[in-house]
Amino acid sequence: MAVLCTLALFSMEPSAFVQTAQAQTGDSAPPQRQARADGPLAQAIAHAADNKPERSHYSYQHHLVMVADDEKTDRRTRFDPRQPDGAQWELLAVDGAAPSVKDLADYEQPDLGSGKSSDSFALYGEMIAKLDWQDATLVSINDREAHYRIEGQLDQWLDAESAAFAEHLKSDLVVDLSSDAPFVSSMRIFAPAPFSKPMVAKIKAFETLFTFNRHAKSGDILPQSIEIGVSLKALMFFSVDSQTDISFSDFVYLGSEIL
Repeated sequence: MAVLCTLALFSMEPSAFVQTAQAQTGDSAPPQRQARADGPLAQAIAHAADNKPERSHYSYQHHLVMVADDEKTDRRTRFDPRQPDGAQWELLAVDGAAPSVKDLADYEQPDLGSGKSSDSFALYGEMIAKLDWQDATLVSINDREAHYRIEGQLDQWLDAESAAFAEHLKSDLVVDLSSDAPFVSSMRIFAPAPFSKPMVAKIKAFETLFTFNRHAKSGDILPQSIEIGVSLKALMFFSVDSQTDISFSDFVYLGSEIL
């Protein structure tokens, strides 16, 4: 279970992942080749390392939908750094309706996973900046985007206990080439086949998709969505199937107001 908690922290519509590299590696696809030091991915990694957006420069909405077996959580919140400490996060809706008094009280509980302490806003800089372009293979490229594949080199995001699971994972990345500053527009981390570790669990399916976009006013690369799908069978034949979807919307750039 520890690996799932860790993986979810990087934490999540696969249809948005423009053609997956998997689909492009058939017999008719061009041969894959090593990524280059001056290539789009290397440029995107360098840009991510040098240009990390500040959450305090934006207000935005955060929508969490989590389904685990028969339980469902649907919560929409708003972050506004102009509000005083303790009031920067506002609960807007629960299950699509205005929050009740109980919902508001529950939202203040620290173990609810409300997203208040979540650093998912910083995902792009934290994740992409840690990539090594030398671990990537260029699958395809056109005027709009470049597709890359990384295999077995994902342990930089895992703690020591969970790093062994990285060997079972692959990652597909799409780099947006629509401007002079390429950026990673989507990153899919997945297990191509079921795997297990002794005395832990059998991971029947795992897939996480992150999407990002450039803010029109600030130029920052901001999160758009996170989708996590997990299916596992733990000890004593206990099974868990879960899907978590997080979306970010209504970004308002406040940099000039708060500096």
